[in-house]
Amino acid sequence: MAGRSPAWASGCAWWHSERRIRAAHPGVGAGHLPDAEIHWPRIDTSPYAGQVWAVEIELTPKPLARTTGIMTGLLTGPHRYAQVLYLAAPPARPVVTRAAASVPADWQGRVIVRDLPSPNPMKASMGATRARLTPHPEQAIWVTRMFEWRAWEKLSVAGIARRLTDLGAPPSGKGTAWSTGTVYGILKNPKYTGRIVLGRTTNAGATRRSGEKKIISLPREYWTWAPPRTPTKPSPTSRPGRKPRR
Repeated sequence: MAGRSPAWASGCAWWHSERRIRAAHPGVGAGHLPDAEIHWPRIDTSPYAGQVWAVEIELTPKPLARTTGIMTGLLTGPHRYAQVLYLAAPPARPVVTRAAASVPADWQGRVIVRDLPSPNPMKASMGATRARLTPHPEQAIWVTRMFEWRAWEKLSVAGIARRLTDLGAPPSGKGTAWSTGTVYGILKNPKYTGRIVLGRTTNAGATRRSGEKKIISLPREYWTWAPPRTPTKPSPTSRPGRKPRR
């Protein structure tokens, strides 16, 4: 990764996030911008003096035509990036590789496809840390009860919502009553079981409404599961003083 390479250190490169890129080019509107830019200054020690690279982080596969279109736009658009670096998670890697092979031959050398590390060393070198899930001090007990009622009592989603409201559990949103949609959203979201999952949804493009994007859910096989944290407590199935069976 660039954050660990001698070229990154000797080249004195810096990066811009998508938010900063969009702020610098307000006229772009809802058009596609890279997830980040790498800027190489014009100095003697820089191996890529004066170049600007686009960075795309692909967690889930887009349609091949859309990926190829984005790639072509980054190479030939108004910014005309010198290099386009794709950091692709395993589900997205085949589509990105095919898109890179489909652009004209004289452009292919400007497209770099790499595996997306977990966590991302480049972001870690810039001070980013892995997200941590922390139970809410007031709502965690009710989330636990929701899963228990569902698993042990086979209570319906509507029944759970009614029981939470009757018991005075603080709703996660506005209002005083729990809705079936809120309960269903919690029960199907892996983060409430302590796991971080990326790529559950994807942007399918703009809708008819100006500035609005169409978000669609992806099948489970396209999700990217973050490695679980090292347990700090003994497993509930283990007992002190007893050796596990072999």
